[in-house]
Amino acid sequence: MASAASPPAASELDSYGASRGAGFKSSGDTEKATPWFLATGAAHHATGEYKSLITETEPVTDWVVSAGNGKGMHAHSILPGGIEDSTWLLDSYATNNMSGNLSLLTHMVPVNNQVVGAGSGKGMQVHGIGSVFTEAVVLPDVWYVPGLAMSLVSVNQLTNDNPNLSIKMSGTACHVTNINDGSVIGSAHLRSDNKYEVDFLRILQN
Repeated sequence: MASAASPPAASELDSYGASRGAGFKSSGDTEKATPWFLATGAAHHATGEYKSLITETEPVTDWVVSAGNGKGMHAHSILPGGIEDSTWLLDSYATNNMSGNLSLLTHMVPVNNQVVGAGSGKGMQVHGIGSVFTEAVVLPDVWYVPGLAMSLVSVNQLTNDNPNLSIKMSGTACHVTNINDGSVIGSAHLRSDNKYEVDFLRILQN
């Protein structure tokens, strides 16, 4: 029977009580994976490797964690709680395609001084514009709005940017059709809350 691993010596712990274990190597043994430390003094799981390790994040503000040098460091995002991960809703009132889920967006371009209205009557800041390329949704020109609890496909933007599209809502179904060839490039279904949830949508960049 294998014996239990012994705890690290005091010399192997940093100021947070984190065990400085060696990083594992990848299966190809060509590059080291980012090492993680077991920190008994840390209040939360944390990493600075944002793009390579973290997915499905939710922006946070006014959160500060203590650093080893005694200075505070701002936390920029956490795993989502209220965000409907990859769910998209067709919205006839939205002026633009938008999402609060940063992990869905690629090719982001920063945006300044742009605000959208929220249901609460308060404005929400637009932080960037990107594109979505997922198995279900391909959509260009999507605003990134931190704090937005859902992802919205703007009916107005779809028809304005793509005059060859036809969007028909009938009963519990909605279909997006290319008028030129009659192909169905998107569909949605009516939920119990009377919102149309996108099943799939393929909008190519003009």
